[in-house]
Amino acid sequence: VGHNFFDLHVKFEDMYEDAKTKIDEIAERILTLRFQPTSNFTDYLKMSNMKESSADTKDLEMVKILLDDHGKLLKQMRIVVETADKAGDEGTIDMIGGYIGHIEKVSWMLDAWSMKSGDNHPEA
Repeated sequence: VGHNFFDLHVKFEDMYEDAKTKIDEIAERILTLRFQPTSNFTDYLKMSNMKESSADTKDLEMVKILLDDHGKLLKQMRIVVETADKAGDEGTIDMIGGYIGHIEKVSWMLDAWSMKSGDNHPEA
């Protein structure tokens, strides 16, 4: 609820639809490599370092939580890329590398959305 409902509702819907697609692609990649992927939410939660958020989280806090979760995802994806590189697995490197770029862009956009007018990122 609130002034940011429409903006965030559309963005979050895009994000969870994209996540569903990527989860399926990752499962297919695991199967392609002749391994069995995890396939139920209970097991995902046990394996994850992310926690479910409260349903009554306010808009700016939601974005802050997402940015924190993106940081955790990016860290894990970089570990996957390193491991795939050691195994000579170019397909996984390519797939996860694309995901990293996408999450970095979405994170930048969410960060920009949460900034106050007139604020700037630090100079590079």
